[in-house]
Amino acid sequence: LTFVYPNDDALLEAAAAELDDGGGDDDARGEPRSLLDAKYRRALTAGLGVVLLQQLTGQPSVLYYASTIFDAAGIGTVATVFVGVFKLFATLFAVVTVDRRGRRELLFVGVGSMFLALAALALAFYDFDPSGGFSAQKGAIVGLIFVYIAGYQVGFGPIAWLLISEVFPLEVRGQAVALAVQANFASNMLVSFLFPVAQTGLKALLGSTWYLTVLFGIFAVLDLYALHFINRNVPETKGMTLEEIERFLAGSKPNSRGADLSSVESPLIN
Repeated sequence: LTFVYPNDDALLEAAAAELDDGGGDDDARGEPRSLLDAKYRRALTAGLGVVLLQQLTGQPSVLYYASTIFDAAGIGTVATVFVGVFKLFATLFAVVTVDRRGRRELLFVGVGSMFLALAALALAFYDFDPSGGFSAQKGAIVGLIFVYIAGYQVGFGPIAWLLISEVFPLEVRGQAVALAVQANFASNMLVSFLFPVAQTGLKALLGSTWYLTVLFGIFAVLDLYALHFINRNVPETKGMTLEEIERFLAGSKPNSRGADLSSVESPLIN
């Protein structure tokens, strides 16, 4: 078995420079990088933004009401199992198609489905009575909840964490992932804590007819903002190496094939 090593010193130096690209003078001095450095601002905005919006668009609250409605309709145990299976297949769809369709497309499809489901839920929850057996209103709400779950599992569920692993350079990736996990748990706790408070306050203010409509309408507005945020701040990383993504977010603009488009203004990052 014979190994052939290149003798071209220029080629070796270029390869070494590419591996060291992004390290900068601070790394040469052994100084740690901070996530608050200006060069990471776009990555921080995109990464933390999708993780926070993942929770602020109502995922804990919708699932809370899903359990309540399933129990009221007498299908609690069966529906809980079916939701788990449904989540699995929706997530597998995202995993199988993400490299073909791209991160942004799946986010738009998923978050757009969530928005439509939330807007329809706001109307379906008008004068909602959780007591009694199954009804047409509860059937519509159950169907819309599954649309919401499908949108979440195709978009925010897997893609948010995939983006976190891609947009941050290696030297700060550990800090970024740790911060993202903390932000995710904190926002989940915040929504879970504030939802019953808002529910009680809106019910006292608006009465039992309108309060759920307003509450889920608020989540629909947040979901609409999430679509705007994705369009403005989240880059398409499909087909790009980690080094190309780093240069892209630092200001240089390579396309998905790695060509240097630094002289062209990007439509994805403003």
